[in-house]
Amino acid sequence: MACQAGVLWKKFSNSAVFRHPENGKWFALLMDPTWEELHLPGEGKTEILEVKCPANLKQELGGIPGILPAYRMNRNNWISVLADGSVPEEIIRRVLEASWQLTEK
Repeated sequence: MACQAGVLWKKFSNSAVFRHPENGKWFALLMDPTWEELHLPGEGKTEILEVKCPANLKQELGGIPGILPAYRMNRNNWISVLADGSVPEEIIRRVLEASWQLTEK
């Protein structure tokens, strides 16, 4: 999996989109919403990674702290993953790989 992040919006310069180099499809989005926007306790901002997620994996990960419904993308097909260290790196790799595969075609 080799790609580069791109900034799409000047207003949201801390957000980055990760795309397939061949087809331009998004497979991940890095954002920094506030805890309040995520409807979670806390002050200030946090980082999240939004990824496209197959239904079976979404269901499997549903009870894991730090795995949330998508913040900005379609909640039927995407999830948000807190990028604050609360989600194990193994799970982050797994959802990134799944998202890459889903958006590959």
